Amino acid sequence: MLRTGKIGSAAQLLPYPGQLYYQSVFCPQTPTYLSVSVNKLTKIYGDQRALDEITFEARPGEILGFLGPNGAGKTTTMKILTCYLSQSSGSASVCGHDVLEDSLAARRQVGYLPEHNPLYKDMYVREYLRFAARAHGVTQPKQRIEALIEQTGLGRESHKQIGALSKGYRQRVGLAQALLHDPRVLILDEPTSRPRPEPAGRNS
Repeated sequence: MLRTGKIGSAAQLLPYPGQLYYQSVFCPQTPTYLSVSVNKLTKIYGDQRALDEITFEARPGEILGFLGPNGAGKTTTMKILTCYLSQSSGSASVCGHDVLEDSLAARRQVGYLPEHNPLYKDMYVREYLRFAARAHGVTQPKQRIEALIEQTGLGRESHKQIGALSKGYRQRVGLAQALLHDPRVLILDEPTSRPRPEPAGRNS
């Protein structure tokens, strides 16, 4: 179920049945709880009301796209769901964990690719993913890393330093990092802004 609400003044939250588009929230199918629940969420910066009592739910298996002009509050919503920001009022939970009262448990459920992809550019691709896997406590990290390198099309670039990659391939590294720990909820801020599809017939 998706309830309408306001993000800033103009944005809407719309269900997307297929491809991730713009800011997106993807919830793999897990039937025991709401993956994301937001109720009257409000964020105020001084005199500016960035979020105005938005309410929506994301059920297991749903993909949601956030559409709206710059400054509408899309990224602010995502930062609250990933526990990077606290709300002014209202509530939000991820997989049943309140983002304020149980933020560490909520963060464990989330894979996050922010708009400005933070990467250690002096590290090599596999080195960085091994570092991220240790931080997440991933079991069998080598197998997981190799699987994600294949899935994200990083194969032919995986021997390089991140700083030597194009912006599109850096975005793929960030996506692989977000997927490493097999999160129950995947939050992507403008994930299609840089990656380009591989030409047909090219091996990764």
